[in-house]
Amino acid sequence: MMVKLRMGDRFLYFVLLWCLCSYKVLLGGVGEAGWRVDDLLLAAAFVLLLLRGDLRRMPRSAALQAYLCFLAVNLISALWNGWRGRVPVLYGLLFTARLAEYLLFYAMGWVLCTRGAKLWSSFRWYFYALCVVVPLQTVGVLKVASQFNANRASGNTNGPYELAVVAAFFICIFGYEERKKLSTLAAVLMMALTASRGTFAGTAMGYARRALRQKGQRVRALLLASALVLAALGASVWMEHRTAGAADNDALGSRLQSGSQLTSVAEARLLWDAAPVYANENDYYAGTFLDAADYAVLSGGDVSGMIRVARWATLLKTTLAHGDSMLIGLGPSFGSAAVDGYYVRVFIETGILGLAVFLWFLRRLWQAQAAGAAFQEFLLIVAVTGVFIDVFASYKTMLLLWVWHGVNQACACNVVKDAVKDESGHA
Repeated sequence: MMVKLRMGDRFLYFVLLWCLCSYKVLLGGVGEAGWRVDDLLLAAAFVLLLLRGDLRRMPRSAALQAYLCFLAVNLISALWNGWRGRVPVLYGLLFTARLAEYLLFYAMGWVLCTRGAKLWSSFRWYFYALCVVVPLQTVGVLKVASQFNANRASGNTNGPYELAVVAAFFICIFGYEERKKLSTLAAVLMMALTASRGTFAGTAMGYARRALRQKGQRVRALLLASALVLAALGASVWMEHRTAGAADNDALGSRLQSGSQLTSVAEARLLWDAAPVYANENDYYAGTFLDAADYAVLSGGDVSGMIRVARWATLLKTTLAHGDSMLIGLGPSFGSAAVDGYYVRVFIETGILGLAVFLWFLRRLWQAQAAGAAFQEFLLIVAVTGVFIDVFASYKTMLLLWVWHGVNQACACNVVKDAVKDESGHA
């Protein structure tokens, strides 16, 4: 039975569900760091959490402390590189503020869980709504809100890559925690319709890791994995049939095949040698950032893969050109909103120091108290996806990750309290 929440907690619940279920609608602001309705609601939630003392009472997990250190490096990089003229100071600070904003999801997850809110029940209804919306978008009945082609499912997210991680979240919840086979299968099919290769690979790696650790269930795990792969391939074949004759086939099978046709080592070396070095982000935007797509098409290889190669070569050479940028990067926002590789983004924006602190954060999050196997599987999927997608800057991905961590911390605190009560009662 749903616990009756106080007015303030009901507002937090509303904000959390709004951020999960709403579309991205920009209201204004500075370029790609524009603000939206979600930001206004989260600002109100921050004030509420601050005035009630929730921010003071909530546990400072080791992962949270590591992430605060990461934010500090971003802040230093934004100020330093703003002074050096590499990025606009305001722009860099807004990008850093967006990263800091994600911590509110941790706070709301912890608070609402301690108040007895059934978050996962509401999240399930969001998933069931996606199960209706995504097929209708795929067949053209509903429009896709993102910039991507409707041939790749997006739901209410910013693109297929984000919906794929949302699907991975529900695979972990339904498959690893609740053992719901049909819901897990629906989540796998949803991921297949996004044709997101990185998330699909991360999910397969996580499942293989889990299966190998459970010795008594290897045969069963192999059979289930085969069924899920066949389901995903079936969805891919269906998409290929729908897009037959199109110039750009967005089915998972086609994207997996084209992914093996990136570039030779010799061509990559030529590209690296030809990549220019830029003094600031405006020059980068006007140069390789815009030319990468043209080069990718001319290369004859995988387009999205070649765009990454072209961008990464320029960004990495620019970062390595100076001692200070190697240490603390070129500044948040230098790589624009799409570096298509979060670890590359972290390095070029915050340097060796930022990358080291971010990897420390991931380790702390993996080792977090009461993390649970399902949470670790989700973190693994997100970490693998981050190799080719800026997933740790993905709004709904960070909502799910931080809320789940907050819920885990609340459960850990409750266990400690119960243990103290039991010990006192026995005494």
